[in-house]
Amino acid sequence: MAAPLTQNMALLLNNKMQLFSGKVDKTIPWHSVLETLCQVGCCSRCVLRLLGANIDIICKPTEVVDAIVDNLKSEQLLLNVIEGCTSQIEDPCNSELSHTEQYAASEEPLAHPEICVTCIGLLQDYHNKRCIDQIRQKVEKEQFEYDSFRCSIYLPLSVVLREHAVFVELAKLHPNIRGEYMSQQGSKIVSVKEVWKRLSGPAIECQLRAPFKAFSPFEIEIMHVLTQDKQVLSQVISEVKDAPKKHRSRTALKREHVKQQRETLRLEKDGVEVPDQLSIDGKGVAPPIKMGPQELRKLLINLPDARFSELFQATTTKPTSGCDIGTIKCNYTSLYLAGRYNKYSRMLCQTPWIIDGEKKMNTSVEEIITQPLNCMIRGDETRFASSGREDVDVRTLGNGRPFVIEFINPRRHKLGLEAVAKLQQEINSSTKDVKVNDLQVVEKEKTRLLKDGEENKTKRYFALCWSSSYLTADMLQQLDAKMNLEIEQKTPIRVLHRRPLHTRKRLVLEMKSTLIDKHHFNLELETNAGTYVKEFIHGDFGRTVPNLTMLLNVETDILELDVLSVNVDWPPPVSC
Repeated sequence: MAAPLTQNMALLLNNKMQLFSGKVDKTIPWHSVLETLCQVGCCSRCVLRLLGANIDIICKPTEVVDAIVDNLKSEQLLLNVIEGCTSQIEDPCNSELSHTEQYAASEEPLAHPEICVTCIGLLQDYHNKRCIDQIRQKVEKEQFEYDSFRCSIYLPLSVVLREHAVFVELAKLHPNIRGEYMSQQGSKIVSVKEVWKRLSGPAIECQLRAPFKAFSPFEIEIMHVLTQDKQVLSQVISEVKDAPKKHRSRTALKREHVKQQRETLRLEKDGVEVPDQLSIDGKGVAPPIKMGPQELRKLLINLPDARFSELFQATTTKPTSGCDIGTIKCNYTSLYLAGRYNKYSRMLCQTPWIIDGEKKMNTSVEEIITQPLNCMIRGDETRFASSGREDVDVRTLGNGRPFVIEFINPRRHKLGLEAVAKLQQEINSSTKDVKVNDLQVVEKEKTRLLKDGEENKTKRYFALCWSSSYLTADMLQQLDAKMNLEIEQKTPIRVLHRRPLHTRKRLVLEMKSTLIDKHHFNLELETNAGTYVKEFIHGDFGRTVPNLTMLLNVETDILELDVLSVNVDWPPPVSC
């Protein structure tokens, strides 16, 4: 039994919280509206919510909300509240604990009340406690490091369907309900999602011992599901799909399709796929989509109330069970580690070499570096990128090749300088084929410097070359005199199977050669990014011009190649 309200009771649970606001139509039978909301099976929070109550009132402890609704059943008091005639309201239950504090203090399982026809239990305490317990268990199981969190909640489309069904019932009470009330209240009504976040957020903070922050890198996704209304949803969508459509241009259709694709990322678990494509006046075709809440609301507006009531009625189609929690996912913003690597083996590929699903080499530079790191960081997956790449038989010497690794959804992200240095040492001590330098944690924005420098960077190479005819020092001196030599290279035959056929202009900035014997010489050269050095030396059957064979007028080939330096000033050196 609710506590009696004083004579001067009003719209505030404290002096700053207004219960109802905005202009209202006094001709609407508000007592009947309240009575209908209660009769169809709305919980107390949804009754206040659909009347347009302030979210601070809706999220008061359950007994307070119940008492407010019970006392509003007094017709005169309701009218006074709607008309704004009252000035003060006291806590009917004199509750000293907040909703969150009551949750934390509760050790006994909460009672399972009648399931609300609108929120399907989402705003009722028994569901909140069960959901929060599952969130805590999931986070504990995943063992994430986090200082704060944010929540993304995905509700079943049944919430939209059932809320519309309640409005259809209300529209039977007064002709203005459909127009003024629904349009005005529609802008004031707090969504189930917002109320759930307000109710559950502080309680989740209590359980996780971390604050909620809107832009936290740690996101918890809660997917609610309800299969009971799936068949009705399909029928409703089919009804509206078959109705005549207004003409819309291809541009409008394309814009809507893009919006629908984005909405797909947020769609509810029991979303329904449109069975056929939508064609509008033959001007364009929208592809099949999965329905999101905003699309469903738009469709329901176009469906006559009489036909909707034939398909679904709030008074007769009550939920047989509350929403279930389909999945809980934890996602942490990616962690990025950058550094430089040297490769000393001529039998090691940079990334896993897989052909037709078969791995051709036991390991790779990527695996040697990434696997020890991910053992500690424990990301769901990793992505390796570098400033260019070398062939299997090419070494990378000097200060090494810059690289960056993205760890997707890392469990651990707090890596100090000592921890990173220890990981670098672990990698270097595990093999003689690869060495890592300047390993460090970097921000995502900084990783763009790796790609930004590719077009302007230069590289130095050292090649051991062979000639079919005798060479002299004078012949090589003529080669050394060539500066900023422009060459044209068609896509090499050896990579033509995986790269498009193009002719690329490249620069050989300088060359320095040393004669070893009559058939062998060393060549040190500097080129701009993207130059195929092997093809410049042997000519690739005339696909690179000019080439070394043409310049020396002697058939030449390459025996060994080393990368001496990749001239990109990133990442910065790490001081010991």
